[in-house]
Amino acid sequence: MNTPKLKQCFWIAAALLVAWELFLFIFMTINAPAFKVAVDSDRYLKLASALLSQGKFELQTSGGAFQYEVFRTPGYPLFLAALQGVAKFPLDSIIFVQVLLTLLATWIVYKIAMQINEKIAYLSTLIVLCDPVSSIISLRLMSETLFLPLIATFYLCFIRYLKSGKLWLLLLAALMLVAATYVHAISYYLGVAIAVFMIYANIPKDLKKNIIHIMVFLAAVYGLLGLWQLRNYMCCGETAFSSVIQHNFQTFGLLKVQFSEGWLSREGILSLIGRDLYAFALGCFAHLFRPISFKYFDWEPLHIVGNVSSYSWSIFCGAGLVAGIFKVRNNLSYQFLLWNIIYFCSAAVLSAYRMAEARMRMSFLPCVAILSAYGWFLLWTFVKKKFLMKTKGCLEHPCKK
Repeated sequence: MNTPKLKQCFWIAAALLVAWELFLFIFMTINAPAFKVAVDSDRYLKLASALLSQGKFELQTSGGAFQYEVFRTPGYPLFLAALQGVAKFPLDSIIFVQVLLTLLATWIVYKIAMQINEKIAYLSTLIVLCDPVSSIISLRLMSETLFLPLIATFYLCFIRYLKSGKLWLLLLAALMLVAATYVHAISYYLGVAIAVFMIYANIPKDLKKNIIHIMVFLAAVYGLLGLWQLRNYMCCGETAFSSVIQHNFQTFGLLKVQFSEGWLSREGILSLIGRDLYAFALGCFAHLFRPISFKYFDWEPLHIVGNVSSYSWSIFCGAGLVAGIFKVRNNLSYQFLLWNIIYFCSAAVLSAYRMAEARMRMSFLPCVAILSAYGWFLLWTFVKKKFLMKTKGCLEHPCKK
């Protein structure tokens, strides 16, 4: 598969896609500078400013006083404060750093694919580079761009752990998951989901050792996350790691009606069976494949190109993903990637439902890219095998005219 000609084609395609990323950055900087600031950006910038001026994670109220922040996590504001205060970067330079972080995540996806099957490494990389969501979100001051390389590194470390069973790799995976969660709280419960997967995988095969590894992993993840929860409780009486989690569940989430109706009531059960399960499946499907719009660039040709690329990417990835999912049963690494897709889709739909934006897909983009590439590899292998069988049959039994 990795022939010199294929490598040459890969590098040409990758160079063109990187050039596209740089074009979008330059276009945004010159023609749509307001695009870089999203709804949440102002809050992040104010928190970064407070870190630089006060040395505390606080927000200034309308009266001028500072109030402890428990709604957002400190990872992304610290990133902004470091670039603004220490490196003295203007906002456009910070955006360029975010573009570089997206390219770094692409390289990490390549390394993950190489750990599993080197034959799908090139396609996995190109799928991430082609993703319109990562191209757009990297140009905005949003936490998902920093979250992506961190969660991708977690995937890489854990897959290496699955192959070797070494505790230090598991601890490194735990640290990367903690770092990602401090940037974006959506991965807060992922530690529990991974512990469940470890029980299923039983890696290493020694049950006693496996239990010890699970306990060490959970202690490392929630011990470090618990430090921030303790801070929230000490300063504000808030028991949650981030109050945005509870806020989303009760305000936007699919389960918000169930909080008021009650799960055990007749109405609650009927609603669950007749409406909520269908809505959950529909929400997950939409979250996986919903295209992202280029309309905010305020240039019609780019809007058209963006729509074409978004729908094409969704169809291509969707077809490969479905094919790949049907063949994950024999490989723990693929199963692990699918498990993460299930977790993040569930978390997004249950906590945000119709408010789950396409940008939230970046949390499992590496998983989708690799499984989709795996699916297309299987489809190509199947077609090639059928073609060779047909050709061989014609050679052995030539048709008479």
